[in-house]
Amino acid sequence: MIENLKVEEVHALQKKHPQGMSTQEIISFLKARQVKFSEDNFRKYIQLDLLPRSFRIGKKGKHKGSSGRYPVYSITKIIEIKNLLEEGATIENILNSAYYYLGEVEELQTATNNLLEKINNHSADDLPDAAELRGILGFRLGQVQKSLQEAKKRLRQFKIHKS
Repeated sequence: MIENLKVEEVHALQKKHPQGMSTQEIISFLKARQVKFSEDNFRKYIQLDLLPRSFRIGKKGKHKGSSGRYPVYSITKIIEIKNLLEEGATIENILNSAYYYLGEVEELQTATNNLLEKINNHSADDLPDAAELRGILGFRLGQVQKSLQEAKKRLRQFKIHKS
């Protein structure tokens, strides 16, 4: 069984990589923790929707292109999936379980975090109703965040039926 990340470790990684992590950074991080995971497996998990697709971040400078970044929680998902496989579950079992929907809930959580951050970054000069908007949306999105956290907790409690 692979030890999952502690909450503090996830927060530290999110602070260090606010725009997400590259495939190589994730694989290197896992390797440093003695977790075997290849780039081929990474791509396979993405194709199966077990991991989120990358989002593009432009590189500074003219004609530098962009790079694919993945949310930090991808590391936690990889470790959880590897542990499920070690316990005897198959990829098919995981795809046909409540656990499969955990990624969707995590993406909603990331989206609400991003929206809250954008709202909080607006000043009254940029957006005349910024304070009111922060108050209304901040409260509602806070409620959504609590609900999503509870949903994640409940989804993790479902057992995966092994064939």
